[in-house]
Amino acid sequence: MKEKNKRMVTRILMVALILACIPTSIYASIYRSAMQLFSPYKNMTEEEIYQLQKKASASDLVKEIMKLEASLSPKNNDKTALVPHLTALIEKGDEFTPSQLVDLIKDPKTDVVLESALVKMLANQKADSSYFRSLLDDPNISQETKGYVVATAPLPASDLAEFFKNNPDVASIIAMKKITATDDKLAYDLAMAIFTSANSETTKEQYIAACLGVANYFEKHKPVSDDEQQSFQKAKENVISCIKHLYSKESDEQVKDQAIYALARMNDIDVFSYIINSKEIDFYLKVTTIERNIPLMLQTIQSATSLDDIQIVVAAMHIHPIMDIGEALSEAVSAGKLAKNEEITSLIQDIQTNGVKGVNKYD
Repeated sequence: MKEKNKRMVTRILMVALILACIPTSIYASIYRSAMQLFSPYKNMTEEEIYQLQKKASASDLVKEIMKLEASLSPKNNDKTALVPHLTALIEKGDEFTPSQLVDLIKDPKTDVVLESALVKMLANQKADSSYFRSLLDDPNISQETKGYVVATAPLPASDLAEFFKNNPDVASIIAMKKITATDDKLAYDLAMAIFTSANSETTKEQYIAACLGVANYFEKHKPVSDDEQQSFQKAKENVISCIKHLYSKESDEQVKDQAIYALARMNDIDVFSYIINSKEIDFYLKVTTIERNIPLMLQTIQSATSLDDIQIVVAAMHIHPIMDIGEALSEAVSAGKLAKNEEITSLIQDIQTNGVKGVNKYD
């Protein structure tokens, strides 16, 4: 029994390792179908295949993976059968130099799953950023692989910014996410360049990335002086106007959703009211907005002097009751800060009965 459990753990770790190295669009199919093994391995478990491939050289493994990946028809996107081979290959990364790995990635015979493993091997070697830039500059490398390079490589924000400016596809979203983690002002500037120069050729990916960039800036950045506060507020109002315009003119649902997500991160009671009161914005986007703005609602309750000051909080609680807000309302009524009436009493009781605990996952 112990040996069986050990083998199971080994398989779980092996799959977890390689799935961390393959783009989501490739490995998501593991949830839709069982592992498909090729005929030479049909009577072997994935662990047995893995142990067998560990004995092969890295070069032989690359050739074998190329052959197997090429044998899959375009309609068959379930490449999870390659997991044992790819896991064994990644463990042999030191058998290649960075230059050899780059050449293999650029080889036309190398398909996307193998490319992902090779990029992971290059990253594991902590290769110089010039190797990764050569991949990003190559027009023959797929956007999917470039996205994985951007996500994996130790590239400075300046390199990511250059890539962002020249790549309007999905990898630009990954680049923006990386930039926001290290330089929120650069992310903001890149995002505003998208909004101010938007035209019919602006892609949905660029709009999504721009929303991410400005939202992160206004959510995380705190003015340190009165002068900065004024310019910050003016810039914020400009961004809010841009995003509202984007929401109203765009037909793509992903862009529209991302626009509302960005607005929800503005920590602004007027924007919060706009979302909650809008008949066009769907229920689930309002729920997300409410969950993200619990601190804002608590602050509104604390500073309120009458029920009129918290009408938007009341409206939000009728949509998605939060226990933390119910407790704050109850405390405000008990302290005499808010007048007790039938409406507020009924709302507090409803929140106590049907409310959910506030979450901090957006902090």
